[in-house]
Amino acid sequence: MITSSTATTNISGSVALTPGKTWGNDGTVNFTGASTVDLGDSTAAIFNNNAGGIVNIGSSAGWSFISDPGTQVGQINNAGTINVNNNTSWEAAFNNFAGATLNIAAGKYVSMQNGQNIAGAVNIGAGGTLWVSEWHGTDTFFSNTTIGGTVLIINGASVFGALDAAGFGSGFGITNGEFQQASGDLMVPSNASYSGVVRYVAQSGDLIVPGLVNASGFDITLDASSNGSVKVLGGGSVSGASVSLLGNNGIIIGETTSSLPASVQATTLLEIATSGSFKLLGGSGPGAYAAASSNGALTVDASGDVILTGGSGSGTFAHLLGNPDVVLATVGGAVRLDAGSGAGSYAAIESVSPSSVYATFPNLASGGYFVNGVEGAVYDAATGTGFIAGGSPAVLASNLLVTYGLTAPPLPPPVEVLPSGGLEAPNQTLIVATGKSTEAPETENDRDALKKSEDKKKEAPVCK
Repeated sequence: MITSSTATTNISGSVALTPGKTWGNDGTVNFTGASTVDLGDSTAAIFNNNAGGIVNIGSSAGWSFISDPGTQVGQINNAGTINVNNNTSWEAAFNNFAGATLNIAAGKYVSMQNGQNIAGAVNIGAGGTLWVSEWHGTDTFFSNTTIGGTVLIINGASVFGALDAAGFGSGFGITNGEFQQASGDLMVPSNASYSGVVRYVAQSGDLIVPGLVNASGFDITLDASSNGSVKVLGGGSVSGASVSLLGNNGIIIGETTSSLPASVQATTLLEIATSGSFKLLGGSGPGAYAAASSNGALTVDASGDVILTGGSGSGTFAHLLGNPDVVLATVGGAVRLDAGSGAGSYAAIESVSPSSVYATFPNLASGGYFVNGVEGAVYDAATGTGFIAGGSPAVLASNLLVTYGLTAPPLPPPVEVLPSGGLEAPNQTLIVATGKSTEAPETENDRDALKKSEDKKKEAPVCK
């Protein structure tokens, strides 16, 4: 069925499309009253809003498009314009093509239960909501999408491709959802709202936090473990009950050139895991510190180094704090703590407990930790840099507990020293078997003299 570009179709009740059939709209379709379009249960029917087509949804039915609630085989394909003027749910697969527009009126929502590919423009009025509310076997994929508005709630799994997120606004939020970006760097929106379990995933680039990510009371994961780094920039902060930072190339908190602080805070668990290095870097402006802390468990797994460096501004410390413990579960390289040039720009790894800073070096047999460039040093009082436990400098083997994965080579046997300080003479003869005499070779004169002596002995008279 095709509605022409000059036609206007008003729906005020329930309309069921024949399974396997397609309705193509080139004109205007108005959903009024308690109107619903049924797109089939076992066999899909398809509603195509073609380029130039307009759909105005003012239905009070709650669902403007329905199909089987489990399989959601029905399809809605938008290449034109859909205006949502009343709260509605779509119980069908939905695609928004390049050049298409989805407009959600102020204060209204769309519960998109089976979002598929979302391109084009999505405009959300003040207080409006695009709710990616369910998952039916396929992630909702946002690609080359311009999203303008104040509220976007993702409840389920969504994948963002090349995304223009400039219009997210302060109302962006995720509830028990996953925000993935398929290509490029994922810039986490600032001042969003969160509840439940939240996950950001950069599938092929870096995951960057430029501002406030406040998931207090909830669990949040920032995941760039496929092919990128997690970077909390100066001015960026992440907080949550459980916070996990996962980076393939590295995890960096702070910027050496920033005038703003960077921080990560967890109340129950802070997990830091990377195939690269983990870095806390103080900045250049006053108070541009870099801090990561947990009021519960704190674990670090880094295949590379763990680096804490104070900055050049005053108060630009680099601080890793665990309550009660700090567990450097795996350090594939070394731990390097270096104070900066600014006043109060110390670098410290600290446990609130007086007995629990742990470090494991699977690739080393000894050493592996440096304080201001000195290997084996634990604390430098002049700069306040080093390992701290219970508010005091840590003590190796007491509350700085270091484990090595390799065995140190055996030491050479000791050399005995005489009381006078000289080396004791060996008490055994060393015999070198070379097949040659160890005496000095004879000279020609020696051999001639020996021969003459033997000749004289032969010529001497025999006494009878």
